[in-house]
Amino acid sequence: FAHGSEKKAAGMLRDVIELDPQFTDAYESLGVILSRQEEYDEAIALMHRLQALDPDSIMAHTNLSVYYMQLGDKDKAEEEKAISMSLR
Repeated sequence: FAHGSEKKAAGMLRDVIELDPQFTDAYESLGVILSRQEEYDEAIALMHRLQALDPDSIMAHTNLSVYYMQLGDKDKAEEEKAISMSLR
């Protein structure tokens, strides 16, 4: 994706979430786009919302592990990784 395409996709995914707050795939996709843009705080917030909607979401925990690692929080990253592995 070019940066402009990702920005457009992110806007569309925000619209999807607004129209259907239960559509979990939109949270994950938007989180991935935001993380590529180094918007980790917002990506983390989205993954927490995804967890609230789907407590067994492996990808929410997997993504949180990656995002926390990118922020240098190894302890939280390892914790989320362990949770994702236990859900598998």
